[in-house]
This record gives sequence, structure tokens and C-alpha cells, in this order.
Amino acid sequence: MTAYPTGTTGSRLKCLSLAGMLLFFAATAAGGTNPGEAFLYELQRIGADVRHAIDGAAARGSADPAEIAVFEQRMNRLRAAAPGATVGKLLAVERLLGTLRDFAAHPVLARARIPRDAVDMQAVTAARGASCGSALGLVESIPVTVTLSAAGATGSEAWFRFNPASNDRRYRLRTLSAGPDPALEVVADCRRTDVLAANDDELGLDAAVLVTSRGPRPLFVHLTNSAAAGVIELGVEEANGGITGKVVDAVSGQPLPAINVVVYSSYGNYWTSTSTDSSGNYALSLAAGDYYLRTDDENYLPVLYPDVLCDSPLYFYNLSNCDTGAAQLITVSSGSVVTGINIAIPQGRRIEGTVRDSLGHPVSAQVSLYDAVGTFAVSIGSNSYGRYVFTPLPPGTYKAKAEASGFGKQLFNGIDCNGSLKDQCNLASATTIDVQSGDATGVNFALPKLATITGTVHRSGNSLGYFSVYAIDGNGSPIATTYYQTGTSYTLGPLGVGSYYVYAVADGFFPQIFNGIDCGVSCNANIAQATAITITGTDQVATADFDMTALPSVHGHITDAQSGVPQAGVLVIATQNPPSMVYPFGSATSDASGNYTMQVPAGTYYLWAQSADHIDSVYPNIDCEQFGYIYYGAICDVTGAVLLTVAPNQPAPAFDFALKRSSSISGHARVNAGPGSDLPAYASIAIFDGSGSLVASTSTDASGAFQVNDFPAGNYFAYAASNGYAQLLPQLWQQIDCVDPCAATTGTPIALSSGASVSNIDFLLVPRHAIAGRVSDLSDNGIDGALIDLFDAATRAYQGTAVTDAQGYYVAAGGNPSAYLVATDTGGTYLDQVFSNISCPNGSAYFGLCPLAGAAPVLAGSLNIQPVLVNFRLRPGDTVFWSGFEAN
Repeated sequence: MTAYPTGTTGSRLKCLSLAGMLLFFAATAAGGTNPGEAFLYELQRIGADVRHAIDGAAARGSADPAEIAVFEQRMNRLRAAAPGATVGKLLAVERLLGTLRDFAAHPVLARARIPRDAVDMQAVTAARGASCGSALGLVESIPVTVTLSAAGATGSEAWFRFNPASNDRRYRLRTLSAGPDPALEVVADCRRTDVLAANDDELGLDAAVLVTSRGPRPLFVHLTNSAAAGVIELGVEEANGGITGKVVDAVSGQPLPAINVVVYSSYGNYWTSTSTDSSGNYALSLAAGDYYLRTDDENYLPVLYPDVLCDSPLYFYNLSNCDTGAAQLITVSSGSVVTGINIAIPQGRRIEGTVRDSLGHPVSAQVSLYDAVGTFAVSIGSNSYGRYVFTPLPPGTYKAKAEASGFGKQLFNGIDCNGSLKDQCNLASATTIDVQSGDATGVNFALPKLATITGTVHRSGNSLGYFSVYAIDGNGSPIATTYYQTGTSYTLGPLGVGSYYVYAVADGFFPQIFNGIDCGVSCNANIAQATAITITGTDQVATADFDMTALPSVHGHITDAQSGVPQAGVLVIATQNPPSMVYPFGSATSDASGNYTMQVPAGTYYLWAQSADHIDSVYPNIDCEQFGYIYYGAICDVTGAVLLTVAPNQPAPAFDFALKRSSSISGHARVNAGPGSDLPAYASIAIFDGSGSLVASTSTDASGAFQVNDFPAGNYFAYAASNGYAQLLPQLWQQIDCVDPCAATTGTPIALSSGASVSNIDFLLVPRHAIAGRVSDLSDNGIDGALIDLFDAATRAYQGTAVTDAQGYYVAAGGNPSAYLVATDTGGTYLDQVFSNISCPNGSAYFGLCPLAGAAPVLAGSLNIQPVLVNFRLRPGDTVFWSGFEAN
């Protein structure tokens, strides 16, 4: 479908999230962003989102029509703001979106997607890939992935070197990405004096080029990124196959020049395209594979080879309106050309006209066509001159509707739609447009302009940043909204006949309802005092201005309750519902003088001060310690709290806090590897309050030490458990092993007074299912750094190694085998042994220098709760005297 002449982009460019469009238009209106840059940024976002959606559809075997509709809306909105130089990029994203539409129309295409090949992952560095001279290697059938930086940053480009298999071969290079916007340039030498091919956008934001090899010389590929950072895949495949044929008029048989011939893969993805020459002939270079072939022209109906007439082509670069089941796939073999793929195409019909307002001014509108029974067929946008063209259309009868923002909808011929906003259309009343035997011209519209409310929102004439304006009826029901405006001016509408109340909202200010009434939590409560704005007819422009009132500053001072010293770094939040799940409506952190200040919206709030070394408090002095993140809440009773009320004409008093010092618990966790063991345990420590509720947790450091801070006075219980792969038996303080699940309150209570620091809360954890012990010398001094090797007692296969600590203790985790052989390896410093008491004068068993025959097996594994203790006493590593013969 071609909409000609409708401006620079054409009707094929259908389909910005709401947030994205708001940011785009806000940035453009504020003058802070180049409109072209903002457009490209949003188009790149759409391209990345569609790519992710395609991957998801391929994984599921189907696409989500609702998701596609959102993409179409985003593209439609963006198209109206498209700079003329971006037509190619818009078309490329449209092709990518076409693939997603194909998946929705023909799920078999999604399920038949070709699986990815193996991928060569590379990193671009200054020495590899950053320049032509250090180009990365690229070979057929194995794509390369690299991560490129964002546009303009160091690392946003990469170089590759490809060595063709032989002379005069055709190759296709393509990228695959989601987020970046890659471009390709293929050159014959590093001086870039001979550019062989280049492409920026082929399918979505990805690039693809066809290039012919020149003898044995390598090809150099320059890959650049002009969008966000991300992973880009680059692949190359031979394209020595092809398809040739002719396109002719279905009635006259005459050859047709300049007809677009589009190739799709067997899974519905746009592949490439070409045009017929003056004799109607075309030729395509392709890699081996199966392909669909389709024609497209602004005067002829699209045909899917061999003779499948596609429905009204709402979208150009996809097959969703074609019956692929009735089509014929064309199989291309490597090095062969399929000839005689001829297509006869019928002429289409044309409907054209203009869209203007009631005063005759051109309107950029959306014009939609429906078939004779009212089923939607196709829609396009009129250009800045109000002109539109539908072509080519299948012969038949149609009805048309036009709509634009700020106007009522209208059916052809001159039939305004019903309702206060003229948006309720009955297609049965529209005039039929007959194009069975010829084209239809003069299908014109004169849209009725709807009423609006305009005005300014400011504070003493100054801009407020972002603001929103709302129109409600007398019951408080929303009628119209303008979100996130910048500057001071706004326009609200369209609006039908009736009475409205208008209010404005901006961060840092009381909401205000017209005329000049500051609101509290909701302006609906002030409707009775507000001034109504009455709309009596279309094309009316009413005015409502706002001079906003700033919210009062909530402030206070924070000190230590005992010393009176100001406390810095204390977080104060305003919330409506402690101690349950908490949402902060405002927050501030005290400065070096203990002062804080913040603003919160109108309403009633608890103020909650949170400190890392003092007991958290709800104003005025209610202990309410917060364990975890502020959103998780706390365990406390806030009865008696004094609340902050923010309301118009009511200044906020000071809210000062005097915080009590909090307490801490510290200690060590060690592994029980024998009497006197000091082997540090990598453990998680949990602290429970007197009711058995978890209030804090931490992990031990490398030495097994831990400290948990910020507790109110009270009784607590401590619990230690394995943190990682080592299987340590959980333990309650004091050293109560939990072989079976045990309640936290069955441990020994830890009594904390206000501001106290309790230490020596130590754990000695049992390494269950393990082998543990100590390696010492003949004087019972622990040997540091000795290796303890485990071997399967049945197969003698190596199972793992443990290392002794400074006092000679170790733990070796037992695995699947039920019996192990245990041996030491001190690197020759001591005379190694195999348990039990087998000396190794020639070296360790690990290196095969000590026999395992006759060693005593050690039973350890999942049936053991307690560890098996295996100790070694080693002689110094002087092998000359190891037998003791010198004493004789």
C-alpha cells in the first residue's frame, strides 16, 4: 500500500510508549534536545523492543497481537514527527515489525525459525579489533559477537578481516542486535580508499550488505554503533545462489519496469529486495535457502509467488495479509540460480482526497478505510497539506472515516459522528465509495474543531518544571488530562458541550482548582467552592490560569538523647502507615548540624527517623527499629505518635528527634575440626528477637568474625548456619546443634541494654558429612598450608583437596563415595603420609609418588552427621634419616 503523496515517509510507516512519547515531545518542546536526535533515540528504542519481542515470539511459537498493536501505535505517533532524512531508518524498523506481524498471522512461521549457529564471542581491545590493523577474524557459518560502547564513546567501533574462499564470490554480511544501531562498511584495504559496500539499516536497526570478493585479497569490515551500548553479532554467508524472472501486467502481459520484488525467508523475515529493469526483468543474489517472493508497487496489487493475491496491504514489509499456505517456496541451492520465476500482477484502484478543518485549513489526520460490511481494511495519515492517497486497492466498495487530535471524527461524505466529543461513528450512515471499475477522487473531509481550555501554570510568573492539568465534571469524574507539561502554557481538550472544573498539579506545590483555590489531598473535595468553565459549542477556547502555592518545608533537628550531640546522616521519612509496609511520600537526611528539611504532598503523615547507630524513632519518641529496607517496615506499636499534617494555609511545625544509642552483637564462627579448632567458618548469622521473629542477618568475614549493629534494648537469640558449599550443622548460641529443626527461642538469650555492645557470641560449627582434623609436627605445632588430598577408596580416583589453617586445622567435604583414602602434601617440607601412618619418603600420593595400597579407608558421606576426625603428625622432610637408622 502506498499513500502518495503524503509527505516524506509514506503510508508504509505505521506504528513510542506513552512514557517515551512524553519524554520525546517534552524534550523537544523545552528546546533542550535536537528533535532529530530525540526521534532517532525513540526509533532505536522501538527497534530494540521489537527485536526482543521477536525473540520471545520465536521461543513461544506465536506472537501477541496486543503487543504488536502497541508497537503500531508507537510507530504511528513517531511517524508524524519524522525528519525527512530518516525515511530509510523508518522503513527498516517497519520491516522488522513486519516479521512480528507475520508471526501473529502465521504461527507456523514463528515455530519454524532457524536455530542459531555456534557463536564466537570476542572482546574488542586496543590491541585486538579496535583498528583495521588489528582486525578480528571472521569466517563463514560462525558469527562473531562483540560488545560495543554507546555512540561517541571509546569502543563504539570494531574491525574484522574476512578471507574469501575464492575469487569473484558473492557474500552477505549481516548484524543481529537489540539496543545498538550498527552500520557496516566493507573496504578492500585499511586506507579505506576502495569502499566495496556499505549499509546502515536493512532490517530494523541492523545492517546487511552484499559484496563480491576480488581474488585472494581479504575484505575488511568496519562495524560502528550509533545508539546504546550492547552486544552485536556479525555473520557472513556465501550468496552465490539467486533467483531471476520477469514481472508483467496480468491483463496486457506487458513487462513492467520499476516493480519492487521483495524476498522473505521461509520463516517470514524480510531478507532483501530489488527492482525490475526496463524490460521487467529482475535478478537477486541469495544464500542457499527457501524463500517467498512478493511484488509491490503503488499502482499494482501485491502478489505472492506464484499467483497469491494478497489482501489490502496494510503493511508493506511483511506477509501477514498473504496466504502463505497457498504460496510456493523457492529453493535456492549454493552456487545455483533459479530462473523463470515470473509473476503477473493486476492493477489496483485508487482513492484520494483531502482532510481540512471547518475553515478550510489542512489537517494532519488519520484516514481509515472499511470494506462494504464495515470491516477495517487499511489506514494512512494525511500529510501536512491534508492530502492522502490509498493505492493500490483491490476493486470493490469502501467506506471512509477521518480523525485527528482536537477534532471530531467524520465519515465520508461530510457526516459528523455523534456524541459530545463527536467520536461515536455509525459506519452504516457513511457514503459508499465505489472503485470496482475505476479510481475515486475528491473523497474529502472537513473536520469539526472541538472546544479546548487553555491557560498558564506558574509561580509568580516562573516555570514550575513539569506539571499536569485535569478537567473533571461536577461529580469529580475525569474528562480530559494533559500530562507532564513544560514551560507555563497548556491546552486541555478536546471537550464537548458542558461544564467543567479544572485543576493543576505540580511537584512541590499544593494542587490548585480554578479559580485560585489550593486543594488538600484531592481537589474533588473543593468542587463546591471552585469556578466552573462552561463550554457551549464547538470551536470554543476557554481560559483558566493558575498561580501555584509552594508546599511548606517540613524541618527539624536530630540529637543524641544522652549527650545532645547533633546527629548527621539520619534518614527521616514521611509515611502514612508504619509499622507495616512503608511507602515514603518524602524523605531527607540530616546534615552535619543535625538539621533536615523536606517537602511532602498534602496529607497526614508519621515522621520516622532511621539511624545506623541509634534506635529508630517515630515522632515524638516511639522506639521503632527498622530491620532491612525502609519499604519492609518495622515491628513496633506506633500508638501515641504525633502526626504531621500538610494542608493549605497551615505551616508545618518543627519535628525534633532525640535518639537513643543502639546496641550491637559480635563474635566468631569456627569449624569444629577437633579440640581447640580455630578454623574460620563461612557462615550466615541470624538474630531473632524475644518473640522468635528474624530482625537482622549478616555473614562472617574471612576470619570467621561477625558484628550486627543497631538493636534496641531487649533479649535476642543468635543462630549460625552454613553459607556456601560447606555443609555445616546449624547451631543456636550457646553451641546448641540443630540436628533437627529447632526454634530460635530455645537458644540462650542475649540480653542487650541500651547502647551496649555484647561480644564473644561464638559458634563452633560441626562439618557434617565431612572429614576433618589437624596436621601437626612432632612437637604438636600446627602446620600451616598443608594440602589434604582425598581419593576414592575403590577406584583411587582423586576427589578433592583441603588446606590447613595457621593452627593446622582443616575440613574436607565428603562427596558421593562412601569411603576415602586421605593423604598429605606439604611440598617436601615435611615427610608426607597416607592415613593411617603410611610414610611417603619419595613425595606425595597426589603425584603418584606414594602408594595408596594398604591405606585405611575413611568412611564419610551423606549418612554421617558428625565429621570423621583424621589427624596427622609429620616428621621434618629429611628423607635420609626418616627411618631412624642413625640412632643405631
